[in-house]
Amino acid sequence: MNGGTKRGYRFLFYKGVHSEISNFKDLQYAKNGTLLSRVIAFHSMPDIMSVDILVVEGESIVRDSELQMHGPAIMIGRYSPGNIMHSLHDEGFNTYHTLIRYYSRPLRKDVSIILVGDTKLTDNIVILQILTEELILHVDELQQSQGNRRLLMKNVILGAGDQTSWYQYGLDKQPQSQIPNKTVEGSKIKEVVEYIRNSLVENRGIFHVPSLQPLSDGKREATYVGPQQGPTIVLLSRTKDRRIVNEAELISALERALPSLPVTIVRLESMSLQLVISIISRAILIIGMHGSGLIFGAFMPKHSAMIEMYPYLVSSSIATPYRVMCGLPGMDIRYEAWENKLESNNQAFPDRDPWHGGIRYLSEAIQADIVKSPVTPHLCCSDPKWLYRIYQDTRVDVEAIVTIAKRLAMTIDQK
Repeated sequence: MNGGTKRGYRFLFYKGVHSEISNFKDLQYAKNGTLLSRVIAFHSMPDIMSVDILVVEGESIVRDSELQMHGPAIMIGRYSPGNIMHSLHDEGFNTYHTLIRYYSRPLRKDVSIILVGDTKLTDNIVILQILTEELILHVDELQQSQGNRRLLMKNVILGAGDQTSWYQYGLDKQPQSQIPNKTVEGSKIKEVVEYIRNSLVENRGIFHVPSLQPLSDGKREATYVGPQQGPTIVLLSRTKDRRIVNEAELISALERALPSLPVTIVRLESMSLQLVISIISRAILIIGMHGSGLIFGAFMPKHSAMIEMYPYLVSSSIATPYRVMCGLPGMDIRYEAWENKLESNNQAFPDRDPWHGGIRYLSEAIQADIVKSPVTPHLCCSDPKWLYRIYQDTRVDVEAIVTIAKRLAMTIDQK
């Protein structure tokens, strides 16, 4: 597989008396692939893009040929913009706190947001849009509109920062893990979550509860019906991959075991961000296969819980961003993991494309090893054994999941 060619960028950084360089051991490290800023503050993702930095002591020299931008701005390097985990953990949470730290509290809304790197725009861009009243632009678009002149920015933060990042994805030299020697306060996450919820949901009048409507396959889908009353269990449902094969059976069993807690299906593929947040904001238990949707657990109230389910031969110790999130000081979310231990309860898809678990492009010997071996610690993001396993469908152990749910429910404040 080929992950594509890195996009290259060059920055000339004039270091004046009000400039700041932070989060770098040295400039060589920065030169190898991390964004800089008047505040140099960006967590290490060297696979995103190639960045060259030249630091010059003193004030900038203005040339007539340069496009000048005097207003406050933040320039953000994006990674996998269609993935809600990255949109929140890497971009939204950090950008909010970086703007607060270096510009003002409450959040000022006249800061331009300029994107660097991946040009793909997805619905997740709304996470950044609510942080400003200015247009969000891509640096390439900005320069092309002005004849590709060099862009001179007078008051810019280059990099989203990493104040609230608790996890690294194995993009560098170490397999994915909690960021070592770092403690992120859950209160910082909750502050951004409240801001997002107020901006996207409550202030726009769509804080609604879904009703479960029967579908032809026996499952049920959420639709708007009015203001939400009382707590709920949220089941994250997937329709393309990582499916729960016996989803309807699991829902029925949960409703019988916990009759005071209705089960609400959330399908990220077909629901708006606003609707998902409005539902999960009232959830006291979220259940789902390992995947980016579990980041929405951050929107649950305190004293809630999460059950994360892992496919066959994927240990719950291999990928732990949501376990770590739940355990951050002040998050107060109870967490339990379930692993599929039975080969008969999984369905793999070796004929899919490689990025979704296909392995037919590999030699027969490597395929045989992948099929029989558990996932081991690995670097992101093209490890074929990881992709083969994580995109499996799973028949979950309903009795085991219900037992965990009942145990967690006994510890949850359902008021």
